[in-house]
Amino acid sequence: MHLRLKPNPGNAMAKHDKLQGAIDELSALRSVSDPALLSAKLSAAIKQNNGILVARAIKIVRERKIESIIETLPAVFDRFIDNGAKTDPGCGVKNEIVRALLDRPERCEELYVNGTQLIQMEGGYGPPTDTAAELRGLCAMGLVCIASRQSMRAVTSLLFDPQKTTRQMAVKCAITAGSDAAALLLRAKTLAGDTESEITGDALAGIMQIEKTQGLTFVQQFLFSDDESLAESAALAIGELRSPEAFDLLSELNDDVLMSRLRGALLLAMALTRDGRAVDLMIRTIEKEHIALASDAVRAAAIYRGDETIRDRVTQAVRARRDAGLIVEWEDAIKSARA
Repeated sequence: MHLRLKPNPGNAMAKHDKLQGAIDELSALRSVSDPALLSAKLSAAIKQNNGILVARAIKIVRERKIESIIETLPAVFDRFIDNGAKTDPGCGVKNEIVRALLDRPERCEELYVNGTQLIQMEGGYGPPTDTAAELRGLCAMGLVCIASRQSMRAVTSLLFDPQKTTRQMAVKCAITAGSDAAALLLRAKTLAGDTESEITGDALAGIMQIEKTQGLTFVQQFLFSDDESLAESAALAIGELRSPEAFDLLSELNDDVLMSRLRGALLLAMALTRDGRAVDLMIRTIEKEHIALASDAVRAAAIYRGDETIRDRVTQAVRARRDAGLIVEWEDAIKSARA
């Protein structure tokens, strides 16, 4: 006869209380002013096997910039790779280590390269999930920060990673690198597309940020995309260039009746150029166009709300239109500027 032991909820509660107590003790260390005592306490915490506690301790180390402990973190990283799903669920320890190392000039190239390739599958309510998505992106950023020759190789792979978070971070890495090679990678990414149009939109913005006017011809082709959100992203990316050339291009498209579905985005993009002609266009639109487009113009003009002269012009145009909705929308924008 086999006896079946029932789980003891009291034991689970005791473990939870013990862990919470340890977390509270670590949190209290943030107010410790004695450097020697703080370092000793955190060093002891990092030697533990509980990933939650170790991650909390490393975060404090990073916040307090305790260099003597940060120097030891690459070895801690290695300790939490094996059987990471159990020792470091969610990759909390490894993520905090990389964040701490990113603030330092030391070359941790091998750690970063290994991190960009790490996959950590963990069970949950559904199928196992990869919890190392953010870690791969952080490590790629590490390679970029130390100008490693491996950085663009890593970014290339991560731009096509299965995880959305990783792909988003790979785009940020390319933008941070800011090199011709990085811009070419972003071009390749936009041409290949992504299941998440916002990632392609971020890549378009990155191209304009790196290439400036040289990127105009490439990015403008996405203004005609069947994906409306992608077309809007292309317009805003061009607007962020803040140049007369960008305004001219957007203004020409704004006059094209075939682009009417993008008029709101184009108005905002032209406002972003900070070209003086944009203000005149916002005023004319508020005064004469249909209410829906006038509302788009009010939202676009809101980026100028800090300029008293422009704000007064927009206010007069909105009041002259005598539409309660427009008046409320503009007044809300003014309030947010004064808050």
